[in-house]
Amino acid sequence: MTEQTRIDWLLERFLTRVPETVAALLTSPDGLLQANAHFTEEQAETMAAIVSGQYSLAGGATRVLDPHGQGAVRQIVVEHDAYVLFVMSAGAGLVPGQPAPAGEDPETVSTLLGVATTSEADAGLVGHEAALLAGALGEHLVIPTRRGSDDTQATA
Repeated sequence: MTEQTRIDWLLERFLTRVPETVAALLTSPDGLLQANAHFTEEQAETMAAIVSGQYSLAGGATRVLDPHGQGAVRQIVVEHDAYVLFVMSAGAGLVPGQPAPAGEDPETVSTLLGVATTSEADAGLVGHEAALLAGALGEHLVIPTRRGSDDTQATA
């Protein structure tokens, strides 16, 4: 079983196990789709950009509300009459834009998990199960930082 197949399978299993969930995806913080379950290809690409954008906006609010950087965005919930969208950091990587702690690889960033549910979903259950899913995926959710072909490293 390939890593991609394993991740897709875990997303599918999550949707089967958690009542009222409709679809789920994993994306990089800059919107690059990593895995998808139950979204069409077009929906998944669009939702990856939305999830990324929502997380980025929440990070901006955090920088205003918490100027000393004492915390990080854990979850964003978008409620609609017919659905709920949960967005959360899911990877074991570093928070984009934050300095790397000693011993951590500064070339990694966290993966984001987006979960769509019906409006009838139990938010506490979805949040709990999504956290368990993130833990199950662990090291598979760290994405290397992309660099342009013209990036150069400074030398001392």
